[in-house]
Amino acid sequence: MGYFDDSTSRPIIHVAIFQKSKRKIRQVLLHEFAHFIQWKYGIMKRFEKFCDGWSIFDELITGKQKTQRELLFARNTILAIEYNAELITIELARQLDIKIGSYSTYYKAANSYVTLIKYSFYKKKFPWPAPYKNFSNVQLATKKLFAPITRQEIKIMER
Repeated sequence: MGYFDDSTSRPIIHVAIFQKSKRKIRQVLLHEFAHFIQWKYGIMKRFEKFCDGWSIFDELITGKQKTQRELLFARNTILAIEYNAELITIELARQLDIKIGSYSTYYKAANSYVTLIKYSFYKKKFPWPAPYKNFSNVQLATKKLFAPITRQEIKIMER
């Protein structure tokens, strides 16, 4: 588990390493570094100008009422940021020859995280530990990343 904190003038990458394999630590560190790249090149700012998804999610789980439209935009903004970070992570691993395990294993983990975000918005909480084993009915082991926003969800947003 990790996160990228840009709330101060000097952004910080946080990575929990307790009882994690070196491969998992590299995966998380590279993913959070991808968020740093997003921050450095203004990608996060562009998304947050559209919708500050994590702030809306934080308000949701603390009980503040949000409209369905606000939730959908917040969720999809987060998913788009995370999807972009996964693409950056995979490209960095390839270009820098950083061992993150097989790509199909990494895709499964990334797709599980995307599923967890969708599940969290549905349940209005971020479950911990994450119920990844409950996602077994979803086709997580693929040769590519899930699209962050489905066609059906795009139609809903365009209404």
